[in-house]
Amino acid sequence: MFEVLTAVLGLVLPIAGAYWGWKSFDDRRQAKRRAAFVDTRTWLNSNRGALTRRAQAFYPDEIHVADTTLIADGDWLGNHPVDFEEVALEWTDQSPTPAITGQDVHFRSLLPISESGSRFKTYCGAVQELDAPELFVDRPSYRLVGVGGIHAGKPKLKFSRTSYFEMLNVCEALAFETAQDDPTRPGGSNGTAGRLRRHAGDLLDLGRRPVLPSINTLTLRKDADGSASYFLHLRGSKAVSTASGLYHVIPAGVFQPASRSPGGFLSDLDLWRSTMREYSEEMLGSPEITGDEGMTIDYAETEPFKSLVAARAEGRIRPFFFGLALDPLTPAGEFLTTVVFDHDAFDEIFGPKLVKTNDEGRLIGVQSGAQLLGLPFTQAAIDETVRGHEVAAAAQGCLQLSMKHREELLA
Repeated sequence: MFEVLTAVLGLVLPIAGAYWGWKSFDDRRQAKRRAAFVDTRTWLNSNRGALTRRAQAFYPDEIHVADTTLIADGDWLGNHPVDFEEVALEWTDQSPTPAITGQDVHFRSLLPISESGSRFKTYCGAVQELDAPELFVDRPSYRLVGVGGIHAGKPKLKFSRTSYFEMLNVCEALAFETAQDDPTRPGGSNGTAGRLRRHAGDLLDLGRRPVLPSINTLTLRKDADGSASYFLHLRGSKAVSTASGLYHVIPAGVFQPASRSPGGFLSDLDLWRSTMREYSEEMLGSPEITGDEGMTIDYAETEPFKSLVAARAEGRIRPFFFGLALDPLTPAGEFLTTVVFDHDAFDEIFGPKLVKTNDEGRLIGVQSGAQLLGLPFTQAAIDETVRGHEVAAAAQGCLQLSMKHREELLA
């Protein structure tokens, strides 16, 4: 009996030792993959400007937007800015099922194995567990499914339902792959478009993936003498999920309803309401309005919305829409807009309440004692900004288009 047991152990122990040795090796290998995932995201957030330029080069010159790193269809940008009132927004419950969702094998192969031993199902799932930014919450959002009439000066935009993570699972994963393949990164490849980007296909096809646009707004404070100034926003590299580490216009935020109430999607399908909420958060430092409790906002009676609505009705605030473009690195969709404030309206609403830092980064302007003033809205100042800093693609579009139509905006 003893001889039999010895023989069995002689067979089992080497096999068990080999298994545990292999498992230990595989655990170390998967831990390295998880660390590499975080390292690549750090590279991405530290080099978004250069990576955006590289991503733009993957696409034909005819869809490049002049003097920016944006790409766009020929009908997506107008010849002149139009007032927000002239932009028709339409809701539909019927929208095309996206062919690209970020959950197929092409995307999942980009992701590491979790500590539990299973591969992450989505890019956001991996980020949530391994490298979550300070602001990383999934929320109901507007999916852009149709665009028309912008070039003719009669914009018509059609929306349905998506979520913030549904967009990130595709768009931010494409940016991750571009960072992973970056030839200037240690261990990067030759910098050609990776298989994930090729699988994503035509970025101008809005039905192919969930497109959740951001509303990017250059805020102009117009002085009595006709001159103007503006602020920029340096977005924290660890605070936000998109455009992190870049200079951006302020405010800028994804297009989402403010409330989870049943009617929230329809009542907040409004460019100005979304822009006002971003003013409240980014320039006044108010907490983000998530609507998790289902409450809707009374824009006519709640500050600062009451003052913003009133000043716009008086003609002292004028919001303008230029059109739509894509950041080729993270092709989520970018609405390019400018809001012109008469100096008295700006000072009444913001004035000493203007914050220098917020949850997403810090404001960039001219320091004058304890007060932060805007940068001069001149071609020289804009050229210096774009040459001297890494500026978000959407911010480049807002700056260049606003300067091109400066006289019209400030008339």
